[in-house]
Amino acid sequence: MARSPGKSSGRDDWNFAQLVSCHSSPLAGDGTVAATALNHPILPTLGTIGFEILNDAAGWISGALATSPIERTIWLFCLTSEDRKVVRKRCVRGFLVRKEDMARFHDWQWCREHLVVERPWHWFRIVALHRIARNWADQCRIYSAAPDPASMPLVNDQCGHRRIVSLSLGLLPQDTPISAPFVVDWDHQLESIESNELTLSDGSWPPNLMEQ
Repeated sequence: MARSPGKSSGRDDWNFAQLVSCHSSPLAGDGTVAATALNHPILPTLGTIGFEILNDAAGWISGALATSPIERTIWLFCLTSEDRKVVRKRCVRGFLVRKEDMARFHDWQWCREHLVVERPWHWFRIVALHRIARNWADQCRIYSAAPDPASMPLVNDQCGHRRIVSLSLGLLPQDTPISAPFVVDWDHQLESIESNELTLSDGSWPPNLMEQ
């Protein structure tokens, strides 16, 4: 995934199939993966087990990059699963998105005009990034208030945990594409998008909206 030719890449992603395999039973047993769709790409992890899966994944990334010589910046991390109706293999994938890019992905018109992909069928990942950005905005609204200084991380609090978490990581801000940039013909994809009843919204990031 990259921006239009001449602009830097806006996202890096990691495949977590191996990591999540150790938690395959709770993920498969409670329908977590099956509950995702193009319109809802983020894994709806629930309760203590869901919280621990997301927390373990975030901890694994931080540990793997602990000795990175690259300057640390804030990246937003979430676990996703791609819609089986669109892709042939449904795997769990971790997305890492820079905060400044998340604000850009919030605007669907910006995504259409600026993002290119490596393969024609990767158009659904642009949709996923947009939907993740919209979910991030909703999460920021929920957690916009300053935390209670006397609060404790109780087990019950994990039922409604954040599904997009901030990590301080030393990652390259852009990657080298493995093929020539492909510009998605969104007019051609419109029929598929409408059939999946996707919610794609224009509009810049709300001013002063931030998570505490």
